[in-house]
Formats: sequence, C-alpha cells, structure tokens
Amino acid sequence: MPVISLKEAQKALEEKFKKEIEESGSGVTICLEPEDVMAAKLAEKGKSQELWCFDPATGYVGRGDQRFYQGRLTKHPGGWNVFAIHEEPSIPKGEGDRIVGHTVVTTNAAGTQLKVRNAKGLDGDVLELQPSSVSKDEHGQIKDPVVGVFYANCQRIEGAIAVYHRVEEFPEEQGMTPREFKRASQDGRSLSALAVLEGRGLLP
Repeated sequence: MPVISLKEAQKALEEKFKKEIEESGSGVTICLEPEDVMAAKLAEKGKSQELWCFDPATGYVGRGDQRFYQGRLTKHPGGWNVFAIHEEPSIPKGEGDRIVGHTVVTTNAAGTQLKVRNAKGLDGDVLELQPSSVSKDEHGQIKDPVVGVFYANCQRIEGAIAVYHRVEEFPEEQGMTPREFKRASQDGRSLSALAVLEGRGLLP
C-alpha cells in the first residue's frame, strides 16, 4: 500500500475536482458515511453539514456543523503523536470551564436510590445515569442546580462536564443504590458524576 502525505493527497484532490472547487469556492472533503446516507443528506436542504467527513486541508475528522466530536492527530506534550477527540469543537475556549456536556444525577429524597437507565454503547448495553452532550440541545430542559464539574479525560479531551442533582420519586425498577450502581456500571461519565455528588456530601 503506497503511503502519501496529507499535502500530496490534498493536491491530487484539488486537481481531480478543480471545477467543483471553483464553483463552490471551498475545498474537497471526503465523506466517511455509506453512499446511500451521503446521497440522502446531500439531497435534503441543510443536512449536508451533518455528514461525518475527513478534511484533507486540516487532517480533521468531524461533522461540517462542528457538533459532537472532532478527531485530530495532535502532538502530545511528551513528544509523541496521539489521535485526540475534541468534543464540541464549535465551543471556543474562554475564561472558566469549557462545558461540553452534562450529567444529571437523579436521586430519591433520601439519596439512597439513583435513577438509572440502560443505553446502547459500542460494546452493547451500558448502565448509566443521564449523560448528554451539548449538541443534543437538552441543556435548556435542565432546571436543577449545578453541583460541580469534572474533566472526562484530560489527556484526550479538552472540556468539562457539568453535573446536576435532581430529586424526584421514581419507580423502584428504575432505581439502584449508589453502591450497586458503582459495582454494575462501566460508564465513566456516570461514575465520575456520582463521585462529584459524593464529594459534595450530597449522598448518605
């Protein structure tokens, strides 16, 4: 398999699609999704920016609308290269924490039961609390107090997750004690959010 540089690949694409580039006024990006998905989103107005693509000009993998995630080959402070995941690339750095996600921890009034749910992960079902990304636009529905933040992975992800505490009664089959949840769940964000509440003394 021949290996070429990113610059060589970009030049070849510019030569191949010269007319299209001149007409659009922008460079070529390579769609990573199946052709039928690409065709459907290109045919629907406003949907093309939702496609996951590789941009030869930057070397980034992400969506055109800059939502959810962006993958970048990054020079690690130790000197080696890592493929880093940047969450919510459209959110600029500023003063304070750069919030890229939210996790709501729902407990009963006594704090002895957590409201849990099963979600789909890459390796099957995941037992979790209520994590969400900024791009899912669920933040406006959260009326609960922020009790703290945590960083998902300082080595790979730049941004903080805000943690909220909600108190409500829920069916017994949706509940689990904090100790039971910690033994059963492998969801890092949920476990980190739970640790924030425990650190604030909000659980017995």
